[in-house]
Amino acid sequence: MIKNYVLKKRYPMILLIIWTAFFLFFFYFSIKSHEKHSIESEKSKVKILLEQNLFLCHLAAMYGGLFVPENEFAKSNPSARNFSEKGITTSSGEKLVLINPLSIISQLMELSPVNYKIKINIADDNWKINSGLQNDAWESEAIEKFKKGATEKWELIDQNGKSFMRYMIPFVFAESCSKCHGNKGYKTGELIGGLSIYYPVDDALKLLKDENKNGFFIYFAIWSMGLGIIIFLFLRLNDYIVKCKSEETKLKESEELLWTLINSIPDIICFKDGECRWIKANDAILRLFQLENTDYVMKKDHELASLTQSIYQDVFRFCAETDKEAFNSGKIQRNQEIILDSSGNSRCFDVIKSPLFNEDGSKKGIIVIGRDISDEKNYEEELQKHQEFLTALLNALPVAFFYKDKEGRYLGCNKKYEELFNISENDIIGKTVFDIWDQEEAEIYHQKDIELMENPIGAQSYEFKKRTKGHDFIEGIFYKSVFRDEKGEVAGIIGVFSELSEIKKKEKELGKLASVIEQINDAVIITDKNGKIEYINPAFNNITGYNANDIKGKYLDDLVPMDINYKKIDDIWYIITSGDIWIGQVSNRKKDGALYEEELTVCPIKDKDGNITNYVALKRDITDKRMLQFQLTQSQKMESLGRLASGIAHDFNNMLAVIQGNLELSAMKLGKGNLIEKNIATIQSVIEKGAGLVRQLLCFSRTQPSTFTNIDLNQVILHVIGILNPLIGENIKIETYLNENIPLIKGDSLNIEQIILNLSLNARDAMSSGGTIIVRTEHVQIDESDIRFLRSGKSGDFIALTLEDTGKGMDHDTLSRIFEPFFTTKEHGKGTGLGLYVVYAITQQHNAIIEASSELDKGTSFRIYFPAAISEEEKIDETEETEEDLIHPRNKRILLVEDEEKVRDVLSDILTISDYMVIEADCFESAMKIFEKEKDNLDMIVTDFMLPDKNGFEFLEICKKEKSEIKAVIISGYLDLDEKLPEIGERGYRLFPKPFKANDFIDFIDRIFHEGS
Repeated sequence: MIKNYVLKKRYPMILLIIWTAFFLFFFYFSIKSHEKHSIESEKSKVKILLEQNLFLCHLAAMYGGLFVPENEFAKSNPSARNFSEKGITTSSGEKLVLINPLSIISQLMELSPVNYKIKINIADDNWKINSGLQNDAWESEAIEKFKKGATEKWELIDQNGKSFMRYMIPFVFAESCSKCHGNKGYKTGELIGGLSIYYPVDDALKLLKDENKNGFFIYFAIWSMGLGIIIFLFLRLNDYIVKCKSEETKLKESEELLWTLINSIPDIICFKDGECRWIKANDAILRLFQLENTDYVMKKDHELASLTQSIYQDVFRFCAETDKEAFNSGKIQRNQEIILDSSGNSRCFDVIKSPLFNEDGSKKGIIVIGRDISDEKNYEEELQKHQEFLTALLNALPVAFFYKDKEGRYLGCNKKYEELFNISENDIIGKTVFDIWDQEEAEIYHQKDIELMENPIGAQSYEFKKRTKGHDFIEGIFYKSVFRDEKGEVAGIIGVFSELSEIKKKEKELGKLASVIEQINDAVIITDKNGKIEYINPAFNNITGYNANDIKGKYLDDLVPMDINYKKIDDIWYIITSGDIWIGQVSNRKKDGALYEEELTVCPIKDKDGNITNYVALKRDITDKRMLQFQLTQSQKMESLGRLASGIAHDFNNMLAVIQGNLELSAMKLGKGNLIEKNIATIQSVIEKGAGLVRQLLCFSRTQPSTFTNIDLNQVILHVIGILNPLIGENIKIETYLNENIPLIKGDSLNIEQIILNLSLNARDAMSSGGTIIVRTEHVQIDESDIRFLRSGKSGDFIALTLEDTGKGMDHDTLSRIFEPFFTTKEHGKGTGLGLYVVYAITQQHNAIIEASSELDKGTSFRIYFPAAISEEEKIDETEETEEDLIHPRNKRILLVEDEEKVRDVLSDILTISDYMVIEADCFESAMKIFEKEKDNLDMIVTDFMLPDKNGFEFLEICKKEKSEIKAVIISGYLDLDEKLPEIGERGYRLFPKPFKANDFIDFIDRIFHEGS
């Protein structure tokens, strides 16, 4: 308010006074200048008048006088005595007198005041001309000035109320004057006096006064206008200044707020001028250099160095040098500086200096910003050590290791990979398989990676003959798995390639290889020689829950609970202080109190003299490993059982095939209505059940290829429920809601029974207190809008099988892992973790979709979508096919290859009865001889897969090369053909399992010939 008052009261008055004073001075100067101009104008008139009269006088005197009638004014001039004729008389008698120029002037002097209002006077210097003249003081003063060179003198006087200009010029003796006054001793050009005139100037002064009056009003108007402009500009200026003051206040507040913010951050900030003198610094830098109570403003670094502790001398000197470098370069400079804090600890600062320059290029100032990066530097060093440890660990692996991102670009590999494939890590980083390997080989890798990314559950392994960069082939096995990011999403692929030769030589080291790969997660602890912990790696925190702050100042003994391992602690110290390595397993406790099993290795670190300086402890959490060992034992038991089952099934199928064949041949020979027809039917029923039992055994052992036929899902469900009732208990109820109009599905009934059985038994285990199992079937249509909800992306007609229970349900984490092999939530020894894995595998074989949903205490629901086998139109077309269409001439020649004599005899009899001509062979060698001899006459080859010398598939391959149009059928009671089935279909071979009914076999053969026609 005070500043505004000064602005509104004091400043305007000063401006008005200055303006008025300036205007008055200008007005006075203008008036005086105008008066001077007017007077000079009048003076010029008077001067001209005098000079004209004087000129006339000289002219008259030069050439004589003037005769005029004598009167009181015109008298004879006494000075004209040199003239002989001073007067004459005219013829008329009038008397004329001679008047010289001076007399004329005298007369003018007498006449002018009266007649012309002009008074002319002659002032004589020495009274030689006219002794009667008397000079006044003004005239005497004028003559004296004339003597000194003045050319005029004038003044304004008032006489009788009128204004006159009195003007005098020098009167110089001229040649014309010598006629009358030559005897007086004057010389031509000599000053003899002065000629003055009184000239009236009333009119001129009145005009000047009027002009001054008019000028006053004009100047007053100008003054008033200027005053208004000053007031207007003041008001506008006042508003502007008030606005500027407001903006200045806001700017000051913003500056204070900004500086408060700068002071609140931990970074050090300092502003310097162009001479590198400190202008402003935040609290952080003042605390750092202990300058809180020091007047640092306008001081240079070397001056501040003398005001604080000596430990900062080098820092200030280095700071001055880097300031100079920043100004010289004209660019932002960045350095790392080591500065001691108040505790004497070395701190590393990342310092950035930004030089500022004026428009003319001169130095304006410099901004200094520094950040304490000590913790980051320590973290980087620890990270570097950890990375070096991981790199060394990977390079120590005896197998080729590599990893890629989810786009298939290589991220790195180990030394073994470089050596094995003759390629450096730098040559593969950032590239895909298509950039490195042959197109065909790269396509295989790419396809395998896609399969793994689409189905990331578990690991992927496959054998492959790998081409190196040097074009050598290496045969081995790829093991691949995905790794995930912090969000749990798939981030890339980790892979290992192991040579088959190494696998065969080191089968016992496979477990070690897996452990080495997992070593990345092992905890590493380094202590001093007294056991005080100096370093832990991040895996230690992951395993135990303790972080660096928790174990700071602790000893290795503190990590081995006394209540669990008190007997082992003394043993460990005794061994490692003796210079040996202690290796063993101990029970330990995590930060949250949970117990876990760990494998502990403690070894001493010695210097070059053999003295122990530190200890290293490696800790591996083996809780999961022990569980895996149990699961592996269970898996091996099941594998052994499967191998036993498959071996028995092969022989048993051959025996059933012989019984089945001979029984049907006997029934054919006896004809219908014989006495033992009922007994034969009973035996056939038992054979079919025995065959079904064998198929279940083979399905369980994963060696029997599924037999896919059109089946009614409802009938399969009803059959399984009959088996389930005694298994699930009386406290569990089964409800069925089956749609009777559902289409058939393409599948293996035994496998589907296995699905229903496994899901039902899981539901039973989830309802220990009783409950309900609900089974329903539906006919659903999945279109493109539903595809986004189904992982498989299939659409069309589906039969949905739903099995729900009212059990305890599962949480989200458990639900996400239920299809993993060996995963189980049951107690130890009560579950293998394979039930739902088998269900998932069977659904994949049937090209089906399985979905699971569950909530705790709300039960679990499994929903499986089986593709419909055929549409209603296809059913009609199929029924329209008549028996007559299948009847063909049976004089076809068939080569039958079977090593089991009894089975071969039955098959030969069945084919022979059906009018086929059969040639028999018991092994590959005999079959080849017959084929070479009879190949032109053969129409079909029926061979068992398992032959004594070679398998039937190899035999058919040879035959097909020589006779491509020949038809081929493979029969077997046991086929481990998981890899051969696609190839069998591509070759056009047909597969028929043992045991079988005679009519089914003949229909199968007839249909093959029918298709060929």
